[in-house]
Amino acid sequence: MSFTTALSGINAQSEKLNVAGNNIANSQTVGYKSSSVRFADVFAGSQGIGVRVSDTRQDFTQGSVESTGRNLDLAISGDGFYRVERPSGEAAFSRSGEFSMTSDGFIVNAQGARLTGYGLDQNVDQAAVSRGEAMPFPFTDVVVGGAPQALQVPADDIPARQTSEVNGTYNFDSRVRPGEGLNQVSFNLVDDTNEQVEVRLDYHYSNNYTTYDSLGNARQVSTYFEKLADNTWLATVAVDGQLIDGSAADGGSSLNPESGTPQSFLLNFNQNGQLLTKADVVSSGAPAAPANSAFDLLPDNTVLGITAVSPDFRFELDTTNGRYVRNANALAANGDVGGITTNPGWIADFITENGDVKSSSSANVTIPGVQGANNPFSFDFNFAGSSQFANISLENEINQNGYTSGSLAGITVTADGVVMRNFTNEQSRPAGQIALANFRNTEGLEPLGNNLWAATNASGLANLGVPGAGRFGLIESGAIEASNVELAKELVDMIISQRAYQANSNTISTQDELLQTIINL
Repeated sequence: MSFTTALSGINAQSEKLNVAGNNIANSQTVGYKSSSVRFADVFAGSQGIGVRVSDTRQDFTQGSVESTGRNLDLAISGDGFYRVERPSGEAAFSRSGEFSMTSDGFIVNAQGARLTGYGLDQNVDQAAVSRGEAMPFPFTDVVVGGAPQALQVPADDIPARQTSEVNGTYNFDSRVRPGEGLNQVSFNLVDDTNEQVEVRLDYHYSNNYTTYDSLGNARQVSTYFEKLADNTWLATVAVDGQLIDGSAADGGSSLNPESGTPQSFLLNFNQNGQLLTKADVVSSGAPAAPANSAFDLLPDNTVLGITAVSPDFRFELDTTNGRYVRNANALAANGDVGGITTNPGWIADFITENGDVKSSSSANVTIPGVQGANNPFSFDFNFAGSSQFANISLENEINQNGYTSGSLAGITVTADGVVMRNFTNEQSRPAGQIALANFRNTEGLEPLGNNLWAATNASGLANLGVPGAGRFGLIESGAIEASNVELAKELVDMIISQRAYQANSNTISTQDELLQTIINL
């Protein structure tokens, strides 16, 4: 019986050495979880007859996260398993996040198992999504729930989106004096006789930004700001180096110097430097400055500084109704303005029932179209948050929602597992969201090899969710989860097992000597 006890010890320690050796061999395996052996004693009646291996358990504690810089190396920081679909169609689970992409856009591991997750809502107009029209934050066109599917990244281009809104915040220097320190820019316009006319525009500060038409053509918009009076600035718009006619029927043609009116609007500030929301915008032509307005914009006969070199005419402000008008007559010798035409009914379009100028902190800007594109198109230029303080005139922020078309340049994965398509036009769109799985008893998972586990009755069914929700961990892109094997501990355990193995061997040797003595007697 002593031989049997010693043999059981040798077999048990041999299994422990085998597990320790397997742990050491996988110390550099991504996502590997170390194993340990559990022993149980064996009794016959009240007599101990040795030991047996009762269980081999895996330790699912988090391994260290190591940076790789590769965008499809994904580490789970926290609980959860990737759910992958094996070539046989069976589902398996893994902590190894070394993925790559196939030629048809599937995200797979080294064995070809496809990463699964939640796809896009098939009821959403994906063309509209690509244009950004169905993309409220967060990514609501990804449908979370139901059975996960293999994630596939479409290779489609993203279409162009026409600019419909521009938001800009500025500071306009309150120290600027009207009529002083002006800059000047020249425009070559064509008059009614098809002759080129040079028109010069005075301004204190200018700003440029890019917009896009329906075909993705970049349209350069320049805005020239001139301080007309205390707390009042005039903004005049030019597109692609040309002044735009705000009084034209289509609202988007180049300015005709004989009959047109530059596209412009006013910005008014209070004594605290804050932008006012009244008397600041006229979308289709000249600014309004009625006599009963709370804002006394200009003294009589003040010339706005838009002059033509040839022929001899000017654009001036009629202070009776605040409208730009063309003066076809030359100035008198004493500089007085003559020949101004008036249009009293024009003001009514911009006055409320209370006699105030209509409120707004944005301007509608119209862009002439080009061949094949929308002709013309308009967008709202929002100045909310702009100020007038005693500091240099500058642009604090500007953004617009248009862009040209783009081709797929690559993908990235966010912390909450959204697979984002990145395009050459600097736009990004989701392709789906990674699904994670968790189990009530992770130790009940069955190892399949290749860093995979399968669900069993002991583990329970997979609970599915997305990264960052509930107990599920977040995704760290450009990183991997290293093996959780502790080499120092494994080496010490191996030495202890070796000593136990030798001790059990010595038991057999001692029993053999005793048996030989008895035989010799």
